This record gives sequence, structure tokens and C-alpha cells, in this order.
Amino acid sequence: MKQDIHYFGFYPKDFLVGTMGMTNTQVGIYVKLLCIQFDSGPITLELIQQFSEGIQEDIDVVLKKFKKNKKGLFYNERLEVARKKANDSHQQWVEWGRQGGNKAKQNKDKNKGGDRVPTTLPDSGPGSIASVSEHKGSNNSSIETIESQTLKSIEDWLELNTEGE
Repeated sequence: MKQDIHYFGFYPKDFLVGTMGMTNTQVGIYVKLLCIQFDSGPITLELIQQFSEGIQEDIDVVLKKFKKNKKGLFYNERLEVARKKANDSHQQWVEWGRQGGNKAKQNKDKNKGGDRVPTTLPDSGPGSIASVSEHKGSNNSSIETIESQTLKSIEDWLELNTEGE
């Protein structure tokens, strides 16, 4: 399963609570299987048995952390939610980068010769950005538009990434 992201959120308290009662061996098997699932997709019962070295008690405990799909493969539901969330966030950043890169190129083409040097600094007001720019006849509205888009992108990112905190 090819993916653009190579990480997922880890919530230590939830993990500790969710693995309470598991042996260290079972936790190790569980973590390895999560990593394989994240990298390759749902896993086979044979793989679970292989990592559990055929010890039925370990297989039974670890299997409780996975659901079986229609193809008979196993997946951890929470990991799939985390993968989707991380992938959606990554895709949003990619799109913002595309938009930002296009705007920067357009502005560079428009203002050849370095006639404008914008710098943004945080203002003392909550969530506001003050713009300090040197202009030689350029239009302030394009700077205000870029600043407003940047602030909106930051607010959107914060909303996506601070839910539940």
C-alpha cells in the first residue's frame, strides 16, 4: 500500500490503558503488527501466528486488537482512523503548498527586479498578522490577500490538528 505519509499519531496514555494486562511479548507483537499494517495494509492470520511464534495465548490476546475484514484480513480500526487523519492532513498541506508556490511565482513574475520585500510579523492582537513591506508602486491588496489566505490556512490547520485538546 503506497502512501505519502510515514507516521501516525501515538497516544501514550491510550496505548498504556489499551495494553494493560498484556505481557511485554504480546505488546511487542502488537506494535510490530501495527507497523506492518500501517506500511502494507491489513494483515493475515498467518502473519499474526508467525509473530506470536505459534503461542495460542499470545495469538488470542493480540487478535482482540484487530477486526477481520470481508477478505479475511485483520486490521486495527484505530490505526486506520489515524492513517486517514494523517493522510488528509498531509494532502491539505500539499495543496496549500501548491497554492502558495503558485502565488509566490506569480508575485515574483509580477514584481521582477525586487521592487517589493514583504515581511510578516505577529501583531500584539490575538491571531493577527502585521505586514511590513517596502513598496515601489505595488498594490497593497495583493499583499492583504496573501496574508488573509496564509492566516486562513494556519487557522484551518490548527482546527484540524487540535481537535479534542
